[in-house]
Amino acid sequence: MTMKRAHTAFHTKRSLTRIVATVGPVSNSAAMLTRLARAGVSVFRLNMSHGDPATHARTIATIRAVAKSLKLEIGILADLPGPKIRLTTIERGETIRLRHGDPVRITRGTGVINPDARPITLHVDYNRFTDDVGTGDRVLIDDGAVQLRVRA
Repeated sequence: MTMKRAHTAFHTKRSLTRIVATVGPVSNSAAMLTRLARAGVSVFRLNMSHGDPATHARTIATIRAVAKSLKLEIGILADLPGPKIRLTTIERGETIRLRHGDPVRITRGTGVINPDARPITLHVDYNRFTDDVGTGDRVLIDDGAVQLRVRA
């Protein structure tokens, strides 16, 4: 299938297939968005967890300008972040150092986290946390940089 044919096939009003592309710093220029739209992208996804409102507004304006110039209907998908469960303050603003296999206790509450205590006890601001996780569940901290497994 040629580029022109693919472009036409994916941008017809009857097409049920959509190609979604996530827009980021490398792909938010008018030239790149045009290239992607010509290649068949019919929906651009913006990850609202990253960036700021002004940057998102500029990107949306650029997408709309590209769609207008190409005479295409291009969708914009705003991927909104869900609620985040926060840890309470760490004593003295220090870093918590964990090794693989170190036990970690997570409780509901507002206590200050002592980075020297063993096992380390983390306090979360979500009252149903201990009700909503079960044995074997993964708990992600720092957007997944730290992964814990629930034992009991």
